[in-house]
Amino acid sequence: MRKGHTENSITSRSESDSILVLVPNWLGDAVMSLPFFDVLRGRHPDARIFAGCLEYVRPIFKRSGSIDRMIPWERGDGSWTRAAQIRQKMDGAPKVTFILPPSFSSALTAWLARSGERLGYGTDMRGPLLTQSIHRRMLRKSHLTEAYVRLIDRWDGRATMEIPIPRIGSVKNGIDAARKAGIEGRYFIIAPGAKYGSAKMWPGERYSSLIGMISRETGWLPVLSGSVSEKDVSSAIVSGSPVDCLDLTGNSSIDEMIDIMSGAELVAGNDSGAVHVAGALGVPLVTIFGSTSPRWTAPRGPNVRILSSSAGCSPCFKKECPLGTMECFDEITVEKVMAEVRAAISAGPEE
Repeated sequence: MRKGHTENSITSRSESDSILVLVPNWLGDAVMSLPFFDVLRGRHPDARIFAGCLEYVRPIFKRSGSIDRMIPWERGDGSWTRAAQIRQKMDGAPKVTFILPPSFSSALTAWLARSGERLGYGTDMRGPLLTQSIHRRMLRKSHLTEAYVRLIDRWDGRATMEIPIPRIGSVKNGIDAARKAGIEGRYFIIAPGAKYGSAKMWPGERYSSLIGMISRETGWLPVLSGSVSEKDVSSAIVSGSPVDCLDLTGNSSIDEMIDIMSGAELVAGNDSGAVHVAGALGVPLVTIFGSTSPRWTAPRGPNVRILSSSAGCSPCFKKECPLGTMECFDEITVEKVMAEVRAAISAGPEE
């Protein structure tokens, strides 16, 4: 991988080899797009690679040595505004744009930016806006990291033999960030929320029991992490926990969360952005899947353990359980999760 920093490193390469990548808006999907940049950089080392993204996910990419410059925007910015920012930051239209999100608006942004080539999946009736597309059915035929890289293969006619593991990059402020948050000594993180919906959330009372078991066996401080919208979920778990916890839910930025998570002994949580961050940091990780499929979106890393349901209704990919029973979590007991926790701890962090 080419070394460097993403924020300001514009080189003297010609305008003709400028490449724009429109990245996903969800935190976990953003992490899963990191191997795309490493493959693209490895195959086209002299290209100028730009990443267009929501400000929310920018911390995921800013440590990458495979990106020359970020073009961030806010959630309320429309396609016209985003296209204007792209043309301004790139000093004109990109030669090629890879459109990783499946939305119509992302393809429209690339078209309005007058990109010479526009590659993406043929989803959301956006085919006329693309110059090359892959059928929408192929998007879920394999892990999302592979689905993204397949767009590079379509563009340059080569075949990627091995998909890299997502890597967020170096974290220098982990200890300082933990201390600033009130963490002393060794700690583990529980990420019990999921922005997508409640069907992805393992029951809170089981997390309370799990916290007690981990804490008693290790002596580590339990830390809860999540967004402001998940505050009620974490508060209920803390109330039911048999040991004292530090609840950082809603109190840390994505940057701070990355720094704090990098120093954790273990992370356990639902299929959510947080667990993908942990996997990409090399932290021992246990992930619980309910309504979604690990075949498509499992976090990847050197020490990742996954529990998923064999219920006939899973995966349903619904935001809320359509049956109201949460049957997909019945067989994922606290004891089973704790067994995977012990295995992850025994294997240890990435060296």
